[in-house]
Amino acid sequence: MENDENYMGAFGREGDLRKLPNANDPYQIMEAELSNDENLIWVGKPVSIIRHAKDSIPIFVFGFLFFGFAMFMVGQYMEALRRPVNSVLEAIEIIFPIFFTPFILAGLVMLILPLWKMNKARHMIYALTDKRLIIRETFPRFHIESWPLHQVIRLRRRGPANGPGDVFFAQLKKRGGEDGAIVKDVGFIGIAKPRRVEDHIRELIMY
Repeated sequence: MENDENYMGAFGREGDLRKLPNANDPYQIMEAELSNDENLIWVGKPVSIIRHAKDSIPIFVFGFLFFGFAMFMVGQYMEALRRPVNSVLEAIEIIFPIFFTPFILAGLVMLILPLWKMNKARHMIYALTDKRLIIRETFPRFHIESWPLHQVIRLRRRGPANGPGDVFFAQLKKRGGEDGAIVKDVGFIGIAKPRRVEDHIRELIMY
């Protein structure tokens, strides 16, 4: 694991990243996003994609129950197909399972949410430069976002020093919740050596 630098990440101060020949290498991909006066300090990818799905586990459990109940109800009403239709009421009972379709679809969405997030993590690249922090995504669509170092707030680490762990450096507010907003922590999730990345960020902030 220690030698798998292409996947775990590496620090630009320890070598010339431009010497890497692979055009699909995360380092060269992120170099293309830099300005002329910007230098890469660290580039990495999630080594623990399961950490990206941890917050969706309660939704998965609820979705399992939701989907199971909907399918049970559909199964009950499908029994009506085996009986002869003698009245309008019995005919309605036969077509009633159609109304459970939205609930079945909603349950399926909740069930696949953790897999969706883990697949999304596989297509992520993180980068730290001497000017900003960058998160690059290519699934389900291309998206790149960055935070200038002077905007870093509440820098904190979660997980063991050598990882896998998370380094949070920003917060995102979304609508919802009792007070009208849900605060989501933003950072490098599931990375190797999170303590080292945290130290580099802190060093750059204090410089």
